[in-house]
Amino acid sequence: MGDRVAVRAVGMRLAACVSEHSRSGPSTGPSCRVGGYELNPQDVVLRRSFSADAAAVRALYEGFLEGWNRSDASALASVFAENGDLVAFDGTHLKGRRKIAEYHRPLLETRLRGTRLVGRVTSLRLLDTDVVLLHALCGIAKRGRSSTSPELDCVQTLVADKRNGLWCVAALHTTCARPIAGGRRLGSFLGRLRPVLRRRKSARLPPGSP
Repeated sequence: MGDRVAVRAVGMRLAACVSEHSRSGPSTGPSCRVGGYELNPQDVVLRRSFSADAAAVRALYEGFLEGWNRSDASALASVFAENGDLVAFDGTHLKGRRKIAEYHRPLLETRLRGTRLVGRVTSLRLLDTDVVLLHALCGIAKRGRSSTSPELDCVQTLVADKRNGLWCVAALHTTCARPIAGGRRLGSFLGRLRPVLRRRKSARLPPGSP
């Protein structure tokens, strides 16, 4: 009985905290103590619809991967905002959806055609009501290969924001996974991407294939 009363009291305190935040505004709402912890009520308000927003942002990243794997530069670039930024694997900084498509089109039509870009989202974090930060491990499987090439392993940082009710990629930065001299490599990329590779491979096999 005592535990239920304590839980109810914490819930009432949390509700009061969020209510006070709503009256004060998102930037001025006071923090309060709930269950012995200092809580900014904005953190609670921002997370109410985060599941749907996270799914939308994850879909943007998947759309980027699918555009690459279809050798479709326009589809790859379509997930970006009109003025979105992309820092490519080689450090090239591209500004704008049109530039992003123009940069990738000749690559995907020639030496990168038939390669597979595989990625695994490692974290999603809500930075504001309309801003989400995504991190992913990424690798490229060369044409005809079933595994990624270690020299092409990278970490991707994506920032998405909501504009007129729709999510789009504001910026995507790709960083090569290279250890500093004497340092340690960031785990086994192949091991962490293998489940993604298996799913992609099985999706392409016809029914009854071994």
